[in-house]
Amino acid sequence: MSTTPSEHDATVDACLHLGHGFAEDERPKVVELLDQINRHLIGRPVDQVTMEIHVKDRDHVDQRVTLEGHVGGLPQIVASHAEDGAHDTDAVWRLVTRVRQEFIRQLDDLKDERRPNHRH
Repeated sequence: MSTTPSEHDATVDACLHLGHGFAEDERPKVVELLDQINRHLIGRPVDQVTMEIHVKDRDHVDQRVTLEGHVGGLPQIVASHAEDGAHDTDAVWRLVTRVRQEFIRQLDDLKDERRPNHRH
């Protein structure tokens, strides 16, 4: 199985909506940081995947980034992370990276549960 999405596969760039707290000119950086999700979407058509990322209390010490996604046929994925006490300009980007990791973990868990030979 290829680890490179085809032109028909869903990708972060094609399926991501920037929500509250992110400006459109930040989109390239957000897409770059979330890029690792693409290989987990291989085989999913673009019209079966939606994602939205938003940040609450950006530039405050208690900011929180949330990435929500609907990946065709699976329950909704909600990955959220906060970094209490961080007020530097890179905090939001660290949070984006952490929600990416959590999103991938949840997506893989959901896909594993759906495999025919999966046992609890």
